[in-house]
Amino acid sequence: MVNISSEVGNISGELVNNTATEEVPFFFINQTSQIVLILLYTVTVMLAICGNVLVVVVFTKGKGCRTDIRPFLINLAVADLIMAVFCLPFTFSATMLRTWIFSKPMCPVVLALQHLSVSASVFTNMAIGTDRFLAVTFPLRSRLAASRAKLFLVAIWIFSIGLASVQLFVSRANDVFFADYHFIVCDEIWETENARRTFTLFVLFITYIIPLCILSVTYSIVGILLWRRTSPGNADQTRDTNQLQSKRKVVKMLIIIILMFGLCWLPLHTFFLVIDFNPELLNYKTTAQEEMFTAIYYCVHWLAMSNSFANPIIYGFLNESFRVSIHIQF
Repeated sequence: MVNISSEVGNISGELVNNTATEEVPFFFINQTSQIVLILLYTVTVMLAICGNVLVVVVFTKGKGCRTDIRPFLINLAVADLIMAVFCLPFTFSATMLRTWIFSKPMCPVVLALQHLSVSASVFTNMAIGTDRFLAVTFPLRSRLAASRAKLFLVAIWIFSIGLASVQLFVSRANDVFFADYHFIVCDEIWETENARRTFTLFVLFITYIIPLCILSVTYSIVGILLWRRTSPGNADQTRDTNQLQSKRKVVKMLIIIILMFGLCWLPLHTFFLVIDFNPELLNYKTTAQEEMFTAIYYCVHWLAMSNSFANPIIYGFLNESFRVSIHIQF
């Protein structure tokens, strides 16, 4: 299903339950690919952790970075940190080893935390877009920014916890015996396939389609308004040139935000949506088909997870005051 965190957590179960033949080895990825994947995911985890910790430190202590969206950027970094700690390592190990190596009670907790991090990250992105829209369209109400941010943050975590709590009821670790192997699969257990598919579509709309539509609309309006707006006073060529350059930087950053969010998550959403509605695709005829499926999964999964370290770059390193604060503090 396309509720990202849960599917990411139980993909190993899908692979185990649909193995092509009894001759398929326990490690179905060749050694070279394993080394490449281990290095790739290790670097991704380190970048995500270091980048988001840096964002939290700079926006918490950096005096030059105390903008009105600072609470959102810190919240986004925290959500991405949770993703780096609970999504990447657990998912990667479960898929590489084709078994759940952790304690069984940890299964629903880990999947819930995975879903929590994804939802909080997506909703925070959506809140930033909405807040920027309100700030630009109603500039005289800027004094309400602090209270508005608190309201948004509370709503983000309430909705995220609500969505994540579903995993505590539908996820569990089960023993699976295949040929001479014994696997433990951390998976979602639904009463019917219709229930699974309904939840898939629900989460797809809540965590991807609706946020992407809102971000596209709000940032488009913000970009247009910023492009057209001029400072009061007499016309000044130097001032107008600087304004135009500044506007272009803002619009460019907003476009990058939308593109990165959409492009990073679209392949993984599509992958699980297709699998949920076409489970026969997992009935591999040959080992080559299984290897191709696994390669596709790792590509789309890594792309989605890479958004966790892309966010600090987009929201932080493209900000001049952020770079200045880094130099001052470090």
